[in-house]
Amino acid sequence: MKYVINYKDQQFKFRANDWQSFEKEAWDIFTWVLHHPEQESEYQFVIDGKIVLLSDAQKAARLARKEWEDKRAKTKKPVRISVGATNLPNTYKTVWVNII
Repeated sequence: MKYVINYKDQQFKFRANDWQSFEKEAWDIFTWVLHHPEQESEYQFVIDGKIVLLSDAQKAARLARKEWEDKRAKTKKPVRISVGATNLPNTYKTVWVNII
């Protein structure tokens, strides 16, 4: 497991490629701790076997997101396609296609 969140006697494990779930949990905890600062010490974040602070856990999640976006940008490109019968602006959506 790359990401682990310990809370009291519970342990939440996330796979290395499940950074999105970890990022969501870290932001939810950040929001909770923002309003209840006395409970921050009840959480423990472990990334790659190292215990880190909440701010470092959020930075790691942001870094994983950036790496994923950079990798996607190298192999795919966004294309807007029409999904409706007309050419109105609200009938278009963006899809990612492989670069040949």
